Amino acid sequence: MQSCKSCDTRFNGNYCPQCGQKVIHRFNLTYLWGMFHQDVFELDRGLWRTMKDLLVRPGYMIREYLNGKTKPYFSPLKYLLVATALFYLLVSIASMVDAGDTLSALDWKKKYFYNDHPLISLQTIRDLGGIFTDVVLVSSLSFYFLLLLPILALALKIFFKSLNFTEHLITLTFLWGQVFFVLIVLLGLLTSFLATLVGYNEVAFLTLMGVCIGAMLFYFVWTYRQLSGGSWISTLFRLVGGIYLGYFLFFTFSILIFISLKAMFA
Repeated sequence: MQSCKSCDTRFNGNYCPQCGQKVIHRFNLTYLWGMFHQDVFELDRGLWRTMKDLLVRPGYMIREYLNGKTKPYFSPLKYLLVATALFYLLVSIASMVDAGDTLSALDWKKKYFYNDHPLISLQTIRDLGGIFTDVVLVSSLSFYFLLLLPILALALKIFFKSLNFTEHLITLTFLWGQVFFVLIVLLGLLTSFLATLVGYNEVAFLTLMGVCIGAMLFYFVWTYRQLSGGSWISTLFRLVGGIYLGYFLFFTFSILIFISLKAMFA
């Protein structure tokens, strides 16, 4: 008979019947390897099935999840966080190899925030755009998506009424997580391929971005068509309308907040 280290329940065996705590007599390399293997390769054994199903049958898989079949799949928020964490790990490794000119926190605040530009002006919108390209895309993209997703879900609810707000939020979280996983694999391969053929230049970069955006749009339309059962054309127009409305609301709120903060600290 032994006591659980977490809840003090007395029991026999390797797991506490009250809280599920595993008995660990002492940490060693065998236990550490088992924990590493479970965290990285198994991940509740739902990561790989979720990734595969989101690649080949995204709408049907999400429909199963929304209907309550959650056990075989990874949770959507954890899926997005794991994908963005891996994405930023690769970005940080690439930045160590090829460090470009990046603005420090003090530099971008002086350039875009603490300046003499009028509060209500086109330049204010440009300043906000500068923060997005120099700060958000470089270091805070996952946080940006966490803020954006609820607004997109609210907008899409207007165009796809068969799903409620929470179901749209779960759907978008799964989809953006899958986008990050695909970018991890494809962006590096395509970038290396284009660099080998034509070298790094603006045309190659814009071409690559155009291909990625087009593929992403097709993927989202495909998913929502499977979810809603509508036609390709109907799904495309409703999805584009929801995305445009969501981004319009998001950037409107962002501009208002940015102007309020500049006025507060002026």
